[in-house]
Amino acid sequence: MTLYVTLEPCAMCAGALIQSRIARLVFGTWDPKAGACGSICDLTAETRFNHHVIVQSEILTEDCRHLLQQFFQQLREAQPVP
Repeated sequence: MTLYVTLEPCAMCAGALIQSRIARLVFGTWDPKAGACGSICDLTAETRFNHHVIVQSEILTEDCRHLLQQFFQQLREAQPVP
């Protein structure tokens, strides 16, 4: 099974990928604040786990970055300022 996501998974999500035995992860852009599949740390490359996820990164990077930026911009605009 392959999981496709726009943003590099965090440590909790990377752990869930390993525990659920997802075979392959494909993501668009790195997460420099919380990424755990190569940017801050790489749980998917840890050899002591009994399952290893194949990771493919930087697929449609600019499209994914734009989608995320657009989503969070709309979210900020929808929230009232206190």
